[in-house]
Amino acid sequence: MKKPYFPLLITFLFISFMACEEETEPATDLEERYSHDIPNCDNGGNFEFNCTEWIEFVNGSEADVLIGGSDIVERGNYQINGNQIAVTFHPQSSLSLIFRRLDANRLQRIDDNSIWSKN
Repeated sequence: MKKPYFPLLITFLFISFMACEEETEPATDLEERYSHDIPNCDNGGNFEFNCTEWIEFVNGSEADVLIGGSDIVERGNYQINGNQIAVTFHPQSSLSLIFRRLDANRLQRIDDNSIWSKN
């Protein structure tokens, strides 16, 4: 009469251990810098044109961005939703960036598929 309970006990223990596994959730904030070299870029010695784009997450909601070869750093606000990071800027700016977190060291910019690596 004890035999029918053994498989039930094993099943219960298996389910209990599976429920205790830790789930890894994406980080909710960043304080890191990622960069991307613009392909085939030649600034011809003009230091006002940058061949490297970068984004630096400076606190839990703001990011500094140097993008498009510019020499002007813009500050925006970012929000993380799952593995996506959306950066918005002041209302008069047409700039808006969305990145997908590929792993702990790489982001992919959604609009051009460029890969940005952690520095």
